[in-house]
Amino acid sequence: MSTRPYGFQTPEELNIHNHICILPFGEYGSETLEYEWSMEELRPYQFYLVNNEPVDRMFTSFIFNAYEGRKGYSIHPMYAGFEQLAQKEDWNFILDRYFTKGYNFDALSLNTPFAQYTDVWITIPYPLTFQENFGMINGRFYNFKSPADRLDAVKWWIDTFLARWNSSFHLHDKLRLKGFVWQRGTIPKEDEELVKASVQYVRSKQLLSMWLPYLNGYGCYDITSFEFDVASASANYYGNTEISSEYIMHVTNYAKYHRTGVQMIAGKGPTFNATHITDYIDGASTYEYDKALIVCDFANQNLRDLYYSNPSLYQSLYSFLKS
Repeated sequence: MSTRPYGFQTPEELNIHNHICILPFGEYGSETLEYEWSMEELRPYQFYLVNNEPVDRMFTSFIFNAYEGRKGYSIHPMYAGFEQLAQKEDWNFILDRYFTKGYNFDALSLNTPFAQYTDVWITIPYPLTFQENFGMINGRFYNFKSPADRLDAVKWWIDTFLARWNSSFHLHDKLRLKGFVWQRGTIPKEDEELVKASVQYVRSKQLLSMWLPYLNGYGCYDITSFEFDVASASANYYGNTEISSEYIMHVTNYAKYHRTGVQMIAGKGPTFNATHITDYIDGASTYEYDKALIVCDFANQNLRDLYYSNPSLYQSLYSFLKS
């Protein structure tokens, strides 16, 4: 990204669809884990609905972001201290779930209109250094205190995923696998070489690598050294924390300088106020990131809930996506 001029990263330069939507997969703390994204559950994401009928496409690109494997086994590093550490069984568990007939990838494909495409991105499970008993790969037990074991596990999972994807011919007419996402939003020193090697490994597969950094988080100002193909930065603005809407301006300045896109958050819960998504939508014109690469995160809610509970906001979101 360092060789490109000042300004936002755009989807056109990458040949990818814009407005990439994050889909939580096995979300931590939910009573019903979102392992099974059905066609019906995906409809308000893939289509703009009026009177529950599709009238236009909505999101055409999705990140499957795994939070849990088996219930109580955390894959996402954010929740590692609250649950059991994921093992090989959990990494395989989510992989199998992605390919469940009639759900997830299959549902995304079945919903995609004829002769059109939906882009797919997959987060790489994060190999936590606390995990000393990950499981056996190729006849050897893996311990993530070893940097070599961490990298080998990442490569093994990418290869295993691609073997499944490449043999799933029924998906290829409608879905385009664009690449893999580094899951952790910060990159501390102990992860730097792992990240660089993982990015190069993804590139060797002729796929793109993406990162979703937190503004002012570890690694965000060294982003060019990691050589991600795609990046979209988060302001960490939710409305009910000490971080004000001014940080939308700060993240756009960061994004233009470091040639990234911008994340938009539409969350639910005590840290989110009623106007934060409107602040992001308004900020797109104020700070001119409306044509930039944008990643949307519907934290702690799904679009079906939003469609029924706040139809005017759902309509505003659609209008923004089509502006």
